[in-house]
Amino acid sequence: MANPQADAYAARCLQLSGRVESACPSLRVVRDLCYGDGVRQTLDLFVPEAAGLLPVVVFLHGGGFTQGDKAWSGFLAPVLAQVPAILVCASYTLQPAGGVFADAPLADAATLLEWVRARIAPYGGDPDALYLGGHSAGAAIVAEAAVNPQRLSTAARAALNGVFVFSGSLHRYALTGTAGAGYVLPEGPLPVDPGSPLELLRRYGTSVPLLFAWGGQERQRARVERSSLAMIVELQERGAEVAWHFIPEADHFDTHLCLADREHPATKTLVAWLQRP
Repeated sequence: MANPQADAYAARCLQLSGRVESACPSLRVVRDLCYGDGVRQTLDLFVPEAAGLLPVVVFLHGGGFTQGDKAWSGFLAPVLAQVPAILVCASYTLQPAGGVFADAPLADAATLLEWVRARIAPYGGDPDALYLGGHSAGAAIVAEAAVNPQRLSTAARAALNGVFVFSGSLHRYALTGTAGAGYVLPEGPLPVDPGSPLELLRRYGTSVPLLFAWGGQERQRARVERSSLAMIVELQERGAEVAWHFIPEADHFDTHLCLADREHPATKTLVAWLQRP
């Protein structure tokens, strides 16, 4: 990772995720399934004990599009078992720091969702009750899937019951080592890049329900908060279904890590949102 705080965050993610199987022995865990031919196109499944077909939450990690792994998010499984829902943690194609943003992570998300629709039923998942979630870079990826009508197949979009976006930069893709990943925004209107989730929403709209969350202590707060609020306002003006949760005490890493705590307000908000009719 790029700095000691990020290294500590990654270590904490792995520590929390490493405890899942001992803490929840009833979970069925299936690791390292391939959803494509790429080296990074792999996923882990966490299946709670429950009757009937379960909704499925597909979660994508952060890391500035240059770092990160599916192993960072397994700690969400015990919380999602409350819903109850199956958790799918996936890796995706990474990019060189400081390069030009490429489409590969966005395309991977679409390939992943098609795999889940086609393959999840034998694991007890409902292929018509899918949710996408992500943190940081993962949040930008899932937001793009929600608002780009050309990204997903008609069947996958129809199966997508909601998308939750935690600490995402949504006006541009904040690739590590580029100007878009900076912490300070220029004065004046929010700069919006072509192809960003915010630009695509303004162009196409969306029928997918969205939940946004961000922290009050994020170094990234200027771009995360402003772009999230811009999307929320746009969705409200269109009459779309949208919700949000502000976490005053959280920095950029806490907005992900707090979801390990079943009693945290953000966790309760997410669970209630997933359980809504």
